[in-house]
Amino acid sequence: MAHRCAALFLLATVAAACGDNLAADGAIELLDAAPSSDATVDTTPLAGERCDDAQPVTLRGVSGATTLSATILASLGGYHADYAPHCTTQDELGADRVYRVTIPAGHRLDAKLSPTFPAALYVLAGPAASCAAACLAGEAIAATDQAFLSHDNTTGAPEDVFVVVDTVTELAAQGDFRLALRQSPTPVVAP
Repeated sequence: MAHRCAALFLLATVAAACGDNLAADGAIELLDAAPSSDATVDTTPLAGERCDDAQPVTLRGVSGATTLSATILASLGGYHADYAPHCTTQDELGADRVYRVTIPAGHRLDAKLSPTFPAALYVLAGPAASCAAACLAGEAIAATDQAFLSHDNTTGAPEDVFVVVDTVTELAAQGDFRLALRQSPTPVVAP
């Protein structure tokens, strides 16, 4: 009997420490208590998971330069398949990562993607709430190839666009890539 009482006392102590209630018959009843702060799960999406939390890219250049650029070395590890706008001849089945770039009026955005996986590179029009609805440019490539695309801002005002690095297979979700972006005045075509 002493062992049973000691066991019940120990069980009651553990149950009380865990926020549980020990019933008279020795059964544990769980109380509706808020989870402790160390028991929460972070459900915040990664930056660049979708257009509404796209990673902003600031293009830079030397003082007074008309051509600005940025190079991004990144991975798709941890990202999900959020978009498949069919901007290319391939299905965009796998993970994708989104970058936001503002293109001044009368300027061109050039993008070059060098991935380690079969990839798609595309540019979507804003705003973020409907970015998958308007594909401005896109190209799909095999692993280790390079994708090149351009988009001219002819709107007469600054234009927010979303540059998306995507995969054409569900198996390439951990792939690394290099994304080079360049912005320059739109070339004038002679008549």
